[in-house]
Amino acid sequence: MDLRHLQTLCAVIDSGGFTRAAERLYLTQSAVSFQIRQLEEALGTTLFDRSAGGVRPTQSGEVLYRYARKLLLLAAEARDEISALESARQGRVRIGATDVCALFLPEVLRRFGQHHDSVEIAVFEGPAAQVIERVQAGQSDVGIVPHLDDVSGITFTPLLELQLLAICEPHHAFSQLEVITAAELAAQPLALYEQGSVYRQVVERACASIGVRPRIVFESNWLTSILRAVEAGLGVTVLPVQSVREQVASGRLLTRPLAGMDSRLPVAVAARSREAFSGPTRDLIALLLEQTQLPDVHLVH
Repeated sequence: MDLRHLQTLCAVIDSGGFTRAAERLYLTQSAVSFQIRQLEEALGTTLFDRSAGGVRPTQSGEVLYRYARKLLLLAAEARDEISALESARQGRVRIGATDVCALFLPEVLRRFGQHHDSVEIAVFEGPAAQVIERVQAGQSDVGIVPHLDDVSGITFTPLLELQLLAICEPHHAFSQLEVITAAELAAQPLALYEQGSVYRQVVERACASIGVRPRIVFESNWLTSILRAVEAGLGVTVLPVQSVREQVASGRLLTRPLAGMDSRLPVAVAARSREAFSGPTRDLIALLLEQTQLPDVHLVH
């Protein structure tokens, strides 16, 4: 059954005839009669008693009228809700994010909420590999992750670029050096994120490029634990300066540039290829791409 045909049925009953229904719907009377005949043929019943005195619905017509009213109301509600969703007035956005997003995502979400107060936001935080898996499975609409390698079926939109630095406690031997090479990094005990972390991959690849293995003495998925291990002198680590700004400002840690390795860390918005985004998701991605006021963060254009 076509919703237009149901609308015509309701117009005939509400107006009391085919002629008045045609006027209300801006159709010819023959078009109205044709639509009613199509309904009757589809249902195998007679919907109206036609007589010289006019038309009135049969019992079947009355039953269909009741359901048609409900269906037309639901269709109108669906149109309104879809319109609100596409215009980003309501809906939800499910974001997968790595810990690097703590550097900028809260401010982005604050700004987003100012203009989308009826949109639900759900944030999952975890390792990059797990975030990508959630995007692939449709559990997250988008992921915000460091981008080192391409993934089949996933499109990466460049967002920003972070500069990685060697991090150590102030009395470490690195304090006497201007820059830290991969060989010097590999010779030190390291406090790193657990296997699968992008920061760890950067270190492992740098060491592999000179034919050595990193000496990892402490690993954790918690930034606080890693920084405390470094402060205690257990090892050095590699992180963006934004992750240790407070500790560096207070003198508990110091940073040194990395040399002879790619210390730039691209961060991207990951989504399933050919994904049809909802209005709120489109607006959030646009806001992420517009974010240009991040301290000490170089945006990729």
